[in-house]
Amino acid sequence: MLINSRWIITAAHCVVGKTPSDIRVILGLNNLNSAWFFSRKISNIIKNPDYVGPPRHQNDIALLKLSENLPTSDLYPVCLPSSQVTRFSNLFATGWGAVKDGQAGSIEMNVVDVDQKDDYCSKTYGRWLFNSSIQICANAFSKDVCDGDSGGALFSYSSSRAHGVGIVSWGIICGNEKYPSVFTRITAYLRWIYAYANTDAIWCDHPQH
Repeated sequence: MLINSRWIITAAHCVVGKTPSDIRVILGLNNLNSAWFFSRKISNIIKNPDYVGPPRHQNDIALLKLSENLPTSDLYPVCLPSSQVTRFSNLFATGWGAVKDGQAGSIEMNVVDVDQKDDYCSKTYGRWLFNSSIQICANAFSKDVCDGDSGGALFSYSSSRAHGVGIVSWGIICGNEKYPSVFTRITAYLRWIYAYANTDAIWCDHPQH
């Protein structure tokens, strides 16, 4: 998720054991066969210091600093939501992962509309696995994120703007409405994000904390 012209948000579990030289970021691509995209090396990886690995995936968030600024005339950073918002409408999850369990990743970037289900997940998963203060739970009938979507974005559309509200973190079974997927809640980390990413970069909106 591009939050300004220099910084990317992803899931911490995607960068465990990685160095900047291991990662290259591709942006502006909707189809893997497309010839139009931007490619950038990474100069720094900042993993949340409180990240807890599987099965809990708590604080599953990391920042990637691009080696150079991106042209915001061609690529638009996503807006960040207010820290006061806890419920989101018009949610869409994105990713390059499998369409169904056990399948290979997709050539086309997938976009699916989902519903927020925090209360359901609090009961189904329990607080040890799901903490609504730092996570969002969402899916819809036959609509979900899947293997290969980790680190992808959960967007909420409001006032003609896309707000980046979550990062794909973990799930149990793809596309099963009884087991919604879990996303890292961006609003829980706005101060942390802003502390590192408030560089000489172009934003949609500065994080509100």
